[in-house]
Amino acid sequence: MSLPRFVVRIKSNYNNKYLRYIDEDEEVKGFLQFSGEEVESPYAKFEMEMAKSRNGLVHIRCCYNNKYWVRWSQHHWWIVAGADEPEEDQSKWSCTLFKPIYVDADAKAVRFWHVQLGHYACLWRIGAPFGSCLFAGSENPDQGSCDVCTIIDWESLSIMPKLVAFKGNMPLPSFVVLPRFMVLKSNYNNKYLRFIQEDVQVHGFLQFSGKEVVSQYAKFEVEMAKRGNGLVHIRCCYNNKYWVRWSQNHWWIVAGADEPEEDQSKWSCTLFKPIYVDDDAKAVRFSHVQLGHYACLWRIGAPVGSYLFAGSIHPDQDLCDVCTIIDWESLLIMPKHVAFKGDNDRYLSACWIEGHQYLQFASNDIGEPTVGNEIFTTHDGSIRIKSDYFGKFWRCSHNWILADSDALLQEMDFTSQKNVHFLKSEVKNKGGGILRDIFKGRCCQILLCRSHRHPPKTDVKSDLWSSDDTTNNNSDTLFWPIKVDNNVVALRNLGNNNFCKRVTTEGKTNCLNAGVSTISRQARIEVEELVLSRKIDKVNFRLLDARIYDQKVLTVATQESINRTKEPNNTELKLSYTEIKSSTWNSSVSLKLGVNTSIQTGVPFIAEGKIDIAAELNGVYQWGDTKTESTALETLYKVTVPPMTKVIVSMLATRGSCDVPFSYTQRDTLTNGKQVTYQMDDGIYTGINSFNFKYETKQETL
Repeated sequence: MSLPRFVVRIKSNYNNKYLRYIDEDEEVKGFLQFSGEEVESPYAKFEMEMAKSRNGLVHIRCCYNNKYWVRWSQHHWWIVAGADEPEEDQSKWSCTLFKPIYVDADAKAVRFWHVQLGHYACLWRIGAPFGSCLFAGSENPDQGSCDVCTIIDWESLSIMPKLVAFKGNMPLPSFVVLPRFMVLKSNYNNKYLRFIQEDVQVHGFLQFSGKEVVSQYAKFEVEMAKRGNGLVHIRCCYNNKYWVRWSQNHWWIVAGADEPEEDQSKWSCTLFKPIYVDDDAKAVRFSHVQLGHYACLWRIGAPVGSYLFAGSIHPDQDLCDVCTIIDWESLLIMPKHVAFKGDNDRYLSACWIEGHQYLQFASNDIGEPTVGNEIFTTHDGSIRIKSDYFGKFWRCSHNWILADSDALLQEMDFTSQKNVHFLKSEVKNKGGGILRDIFKGRCCQILLCRSHRHPPKTDVKSDLWSSDDTTNNNSDTLFWPIKVDNNVVALRNLGNNNFCKRVTTEGKTNCLNAGVSTISRQARIEVEELVLSRKIDKVNFRLLDARIYDQKVLTVATQESINRTKEPNNTELKLSYTEIKSSTWNSSVSLKLGVNTSIQTGVPFIAEGKIDIAAELNGVYQWGDTKTESTALETLYKVTVPPMTKVIVSMLATRGSCDVPFSYTQRDTLTNGKQVTYQMDDGIYTGINSFNFKYETKQETL
């Protein structure tokens, strides 16, 4: 689950007051206090920004003064709105990372955990002037709920003027708040907008030609403009570059800008204005602010047919400029081979009960042959789940989930199986074009309910349990996964729109049943990959699509020399500094759940304003974690100090971040001994390092 982009009423569950920025009192100005009474207060609005390191961490910015939550100083634990920029270095006291931890199933009550301190941010019960201010002082959850807040989405609030008149047939609002990550589907040709990476001639262009919603080429990130007014920058997540005109002489929109540009007088301006088309705010037009034109699917021949082109001054009558928005975070990309664990700490396993193929939370061994499942992702992001043991797909029948469906594999779109080569595949073709995996092994013993190790002979025939669904149109075999926590999901069956949970009833014990409309405790299912070991190699960094950003010139060391004589003095100054580098390897699409990974790869770094590749990293790495290295260094600088003069020598460096997309080979060894090789193209490397070291000398007369 994710927090809304804008949050108001961070309301204390202890005193029922809203968290607000303190602007009045000089002594605590900039502090955050649970004392707000009014929902529409400008002091109570906060913006959430996802951390670059991901992992569910956020930066929180006060919208009143545009500064981030941070410790008051290195000696204090008070949390204030005082940081100009987000800081992700957890070794620094000025780190602005917080981890929201959900307290209830509705994801409305949370605790905020200060990452650098490892403490919960609480309403602090103390006297004036700091009473009820935010303080990261609790190592454990507070029993009085002083650290629990109820969150309300700012965008769900409609703040009306005090004096109003109402008129019918009002126009739609002029701007829309987009999700943080989105996929865009053309209302003209029903294809998804995707980044073109294949053809050198149109590399970086954007085309409405995608067939899959779950694609690394179709994912875009929305960043609110600093100037507000509903304007946005849109960044392609495949190459980490912003939408921009191809050149000053063209109106083609490409993913080509390293940094956002808000100067509307420049052709390189990256501002777009999303405009509502329908009441649901799901269909929008994008107006290119600098041109004043709508971005359209352009109907023209190859090689630029259906590409994004800011060529229409007026809305297009055929809806070539209208897109349907799909929230990427509503999509969950599951690993390919998984086991499911229930709230009773037992794995979901295949079994026969009363002549039918049930799924029961009964196994305590992830290596059982009855435990494994294979995930198949469809065009729209829904999934089918196939039991390895039965070789059949899950199906909802009167709320019970049975593994007895023969959905046609050739009609399914296996997004996660593209470019996958199975070694030692055991697949046989049965009649009618139906593919069935043949697995042999014993069923798990069913506890506390009538069961059979093998399919019993029975004369019972009933349409109630019919599994005659050899088409891809049966929604009873489709499921929608929803992320609850890092490795916890809820599965909604699309046939009855209910969530699957562990149920004991009708003579079945701890079996999977889609019979609840909310995500209850029993509906929270832990997902584990059936992977014993994973190796990442053959990493190919796409330097053409890399970007360098957030460059800042810093003073890393300073020394001085004083000459009180009347003769010049030659001296050598020793400047000491610490060089800090960080590296993160991650995926923009595929999900990897806590599998220890052996990785062999080069390490990109910034040097002289461009990206080079350093010597190889070869070792064990937890995918998605940030690897930080600190090195103490010294350098000598020779300087001539004039008579009666103090010379100050400063060592300057530029510190910057880089994002480098990469492809890679992933080799998994599964719990059944099979080896599977994937050719993946969704890697993103993020690195931070210093470069462009130089010296600056300043003289002061004594």
